[in-house]
Amino acid sequence: MKSKSIIKAFTLLELLIGMVIFAVLLAAIAVAMESSVNSCKINKDTYTSLNTARQALSRITYDLRNAQGVSTDSSTTECALITQKGDDITYRWDSQTSKLWLVTNDDLDDDDYLLCENVTELSFEKNIVNKDGIDCVKYVKITIEVTGNGKPQKLAAAVVIRKNL
Repeated sequence: MKSKSIIKAFTLLELLIGMVIFAVLLAAIAVAMESSVNSCKINKDTYTSLNTARQALSRITYDLRNAQGVSTDSSTTECALITQKGDDITYRWDSQTSKLWLVTNDDLDDDDYLLCENVTELSFEKNIVNKDGIDCVKYVKITIEVTGNGKPQKLAAAVVIRKNL
């Protein structure tokens, strides 16, 4: 008596079902990867904007803290001062371009220095006191808001002018 050997293999239908399941899994993985990459880009842009604003705020506070004098008549979007080294500078926010600039007033031939971009709001609130018959700035409150990828982040600092203590 002859026995028939049965060959076990996948049918065409089983292979097609397996390929469909594999394709669905690959599509889900691709969506998850794209979402992860987009999230990383958003976080990087937000970090970059916020870090640049922190560095600008740190520089402004250092210059103000050690300033020889701070102008009492500049607007709330700018702060003019004489630095510790005697340089005449102004920190100016341009609301049209959303940029914060460092302007060197004593050398008009050089270019202004861009400190920070994506600045949606900035204010210098000066506390002016009369010292020996002369108005002087005692402290300055600085508020800066930057937008990184559509998300506004606000930073603030208050600086006492050491010379006017």
